[in-house]
Amino acid sequence: MSPSDEIIEWLGARYPVATIIREGDERFQPDAVLWMEIPTRFLISATLIDPRKAVSFADVFLEAMEQVNTGLRPRPASIRVPSEGLAKELRRVTAGIPVTVAPVPELDRVFADLEEKTAADMQPSYLDDGNIPLNVAAEFFEAAQSLFYAAPWTVIQDHQLVGVDIPKVRVKGACLSVIGNAGESSGLLLFRSLEDYLSFGTRRAKGRARDRFSVRSMSFGPRKELPTSMMREIKEHHWPIAGPQAYPTLFGLDRAMEPLPITARDYRIMTKLSKAFLIFFRDYRSIFETDRPDNIQRSFIEDDLIVTFTAPF
Repeated sequence: MSPSDEIIEWLGARYPVATIIREGDERFQPDAVLWMEIPTRFLISATLIDPRKAVSFADVFLEAMEQVNTGLRPRPASIRVPSEGLAKELRRVTAGIPVTVAPVPELDRVFADLEEKTAADMQPSYLDDGNIPLNVAAEFFEAAQSLFYAAPWTVIQDHQLVGVDIPKVRVKGACLSVIGNAGESSGLLLFRSLEDYLSFGTRRAKGRARDRFSVRSMSFGPRKELPTSMMREIKEHHWPIAGPQAYPTLFGLDRAMEPLPITARDYRIMTKLSKAFLIFFRDYRSIFETDRPDNIQRSFIEDDLIVTFTAPF
């Protein structure tokens, strides 16, 4: 069969991208839409979609079809996409080209290769290329050192939740879980709500809540697990470390368990939370050492933030 006689199929898919894009003071996490021609495996287009703009999967398809309309590529006889949602969106604009729903491993491999190459070019950083002020990072390390020395996880189990409200930064009805009692990585997990805590580990649709974070984590790990670029920052700025297993990191996940970019606001929330919680733990340690604890609610002022804890939660 000559190339001109080959039956052409297009594969299309939409993928969440781990890379954070910056435009001025704004930061967003795009999706990637890929289109591939089979059997040639020619990559017709690779498009990043800005979530702030109303660009659909179908819009990207129509743009890719311009290569057909201008005679650069042959018209596809069929289209394959990995989900019914994408197929439904496409069928409105494909002008009779049949759309089937089936896995697209050929395209998955291309996206994985692109992600791997992009990740290799990125250098993990506490300062996020200057977006996190030095004083904010320094205060985070000081709070982390104090937290590791206090080691509340030697007393508190991860199911002994503490309610958290920090009105000024729009944290309301959140819950704090102290991890490390079972021997896993130690630290603090701040969940947006009790529902988010109970659903942790499951992939759910991204909600429309004001705070996109499902959980923020201030956790510790050994030096060997820290990227070289972050170790370099610690040495350069002389940030304090409590021990060889006490290298702190901060990360966040949304409701779909996808990573979210960390900002100075997130550092501030977890830093002030940690400092206030150490006082709460010092004063009310006993409620975590009994099966019938008293109900406690207490507020602390950390700089200009009021942090209120409620336990048990």
